[in-house]
Amino acid sequence: MTRARISPRQDGDTHVRRHPQARHRTKLSESGRWLSDLHCLWRYCDQRSCQRARACQGDPRHCLHFLPLVPYEAREFILGWDNAQAQGLSWEEMLEEHAEEWQTLLNWQELVRDTLPENRWKERRRFEAEQRARLK
Repeated sequence: MTRARISPRQDGDTHVRRHPQARHRTKLSESGRWLSDLHCLWRYCDQRSCQRARACQGDPRHCLHFLPLVPYEAREFILGWDNAQAQGLSWEEMLEEHAEEWQTLLNWQELVRDTLPENRWKERRRFEAEQRARLK
């Protein structure tokens, strides 16, 4: 459990100063959620809040267990992005360098969106309408 100390601010208001490790855990949680959301891992999570929000709402370490389901090239995009930032490349330069990984990640996100119930129903209705049109 983190300890919080209340200290007065200059304007008389109070604010909470958190323990440095708590800030570190918060940053890890935020980056874990971002990574989980980027790879659509919420789709495999058994927490209903994640499913409803279509984003990681709980402990991101739980969702990150599903990361091996994501294609390797899509996961490699993050490493390429990290390296590009270290080299000082712009977003456009990084995308040129890692276009294949970026496209794989986009394809993965689209594939996950296609498995959502409302998209399956839309696809089914469209398919049935095409079938009826062919029969006429």
